Amino acid sequence: MIIRDYQETDILEIRKVIRKSLDAVVLKYYSRDVVKKIYQYYDSEKIKEFEKVFVSEENNEINGCVAFTSNEIKMLYPDPEFRKRAYVAVMLLEYSKEQIRKNGFSKAIGQALESSKDFLGKQGELGNSYLEKIGNVEFKVTPVSIDL
Repeated sequence: MIIRDYQETDILEIRKVIRKSLDAVVLKYYSRDVVKKIYQYYDSEKIKEFEKVFVSEENNEINGCVAFTSNEIKMLYPDPEFRKRAYVAVMLLEYSKEQIRKNGFSKAIGQALESSKDFLGKQGELGNSYLEKIGNVEFKVTPVSIDL
């Protein structure tokens, strides 16, 4: 498996990974409306806005993506159909931590959806959950802080 900078030609594949992850994992915790809003949030333009976007791939097939700005992880989605989904998530997170550390930060921060709280809680410290809003849809998120 390799991790590399995304290219604009990857955006459709990145969005497919996000969609599959939302449908297979996140939908167990949130309503269809919330999942739809989260997917719409990560449109092509939003992905291009992130400071750093990386994809993981094996055999020329994208199986995960991560994006961050400064020290804030904005998205982390492994392909749920990939047989090593947890491995992909760990590798993308470790790669992000390394890049954030190189930028001079000692902590990475982000928001954990309910579906990723257990995974991210093992990586760092979880804060108190609160309601986030995209458009007219509210959903619960938990802040996370990860020592680098």
